[in-house]
Amino acid sequence: MAGIPEKIETLEALQETLSRRLADPASYTDPGGNIAQLNQDHQKLAADIDTLMARWEELLQREDATKQISN
Repeated sequence: MAGIPEKIETLEALQETLSRRLADPASYTDPGGNIAQLNQDHQKLAADIDTLMARWEELLQREDATKQISN
């Protein structure tokens, strides 16, 4: 479980940066802006965050179950 919250925070920060770039009209007029790649990267980050969140929730549930058994 160690490190998962930090990884989620890092990915969320990257996702926010991409969101700002995608929201900036200048990104669509910049020939090097590569909007398709930005969208793909944004979607991948969202999927990675979802995967990590699910894993973290699973681990927290196991931890809670273990605590209940030992009490």
